[in-house]
Amino acid sequence: MKAFLKSFVYAFRGIVRCFSGYHRNIWVQFVIGILTVGVSIWADLPVRDLVVIVIMFFFVIILEMMNTGIEALVDHVSPEYHEEAGKVKDIYAGAVLAGALLSAIVGAVLIGPPLWNKLSAIFGWK
Repeated sequence: MKAFLKSFVYAFRGIVRCFSGYHRNIWVQFVIGILTVGVSIWADLPVRDLVVIVIMFFFVIILEMMNTGIEALVDHVSPEYHEEAGKVKDIYAGAVLAGALLSAIVGAVLIGPPLWNKLSAIFGWK
């Protein structure tokens, strides 16, 4: 049981490490995600759609955490420049970009119409 509980400590420490130090991109993704959830709530998104937005938010953060971990590992194993190490880092960065683009598309489809309706009501647009 003690080892099981320790695993949570290690996992939490991993999350903290991703959000500390030089990991700017995870903070950018986090702020965008929080703003998106806030706008979704303000636009009165149905709960089902809000859950999808939150899932996409966590999906991007998880990808960013995996990318951060892989970059740390590659930098440790290959501190000097190596083309293959660069490929690995590029592939993981590409996965984050693909996930962020997917998240943006899903967000636009789900948030767009309710947000437009809300703004139209406020500003009197037709």
